[in-house]
Amino acid sequence: MKRILNKISNEGLILEVENGELQIFSTKEEVDQQLVSEIKSHKKELVAYLVKHKKSTPQNEKYREIPQCPPQESYPLSNAQLRLWVASQFEGGSVAYNIPNSIIWDGAIDITAFEKAINSVIKRHETYCL
Repeated sequence: MKRILNKISNEGLILEVENGELQIFSTKEEVDQQLVSEIKSHKKELVAYLVKHKKSTPQNEKYREIPQCPPQESYPLSNAQLRLWVASQFEGGSVAYNIPNSIIWDGAIDITAFEKAINSVIKRHETYCL
């Protein structure tokens, strides 16, 4: 099992088990098809191994949810945020970090899914307590 997992890692593949199904993600554009065949032939063993070891990985043990700050008038800034704010206060300050863009959508859009995606981004970037 370690041999195939090392090959998977060296090829830039990421395996996850979701609802009992093996999901394969790649960091490269082209994937070695021989390795994909090998993964398929060892699918049951890989799923069992990943499920068994998922909860005991140090990464999962160290996970702590970031608490959300209560709403307030202002929030503490990181040093990088403070530098950007100070730079923006000078005449001719850079707008490099505020690059507006627009997209013209041609076709149907699922409003419910779009709204869910936007709310997911907002939630992921919520202010956290220091």
